[in-house]
Amino acid sequence: MLRAVFDTNILVSALLTYTSGGVSIELLRFASLGRFTLLVSDDILAETAGTLRTSARLRRRCGYPDRIVTSHLRDIGRLAEIVPAPPSLGRIVRDPDDDMIVACAVAGRANYLVSRDQDILALGSYRSIRIIAPEPFLNLVRGL
Repeated sequence: MLRAVFDTNILVSALLTYTSGGVSIELLRFASLGRFTLLVSDDILAETAGTLRTSARLRRRCGYPDRIVTSHLRDIGRLAEIVPAPPSLGRIVRDPDDDMIVACAVAGRANYLVSRDQDILALGSYRSIRIIAPEPFLNLVRGL
């Protein structure tokens, strides 16, 4: 079975597009159907929570309450396999905050890392992990 790590931006987008639909929420739906194993770390969940709770721009634009953030994170935690404390790999990505995403993929033995972050996508792959945008990953999962 495919194993995939989603960057924080995919998990944030899934909450923001929950009612209107979109690639990110559809990917979570496919994970819930068992089409692939979603992997997350506590660091990824914490960054997702921080972004959703502290971004004034997102709050103004989408108007979601804290209870929705809590529910979203709880749902992801139930849906995903939690990768315990991935080890530091050193500096992999230009933005050191993104290294934890790659570390989770390595520690979780992921086949794919899914992101919209251009710095992460620029890697193309890391070790045996293919790094792709959500749309090509969705096409792949639809074909399973």
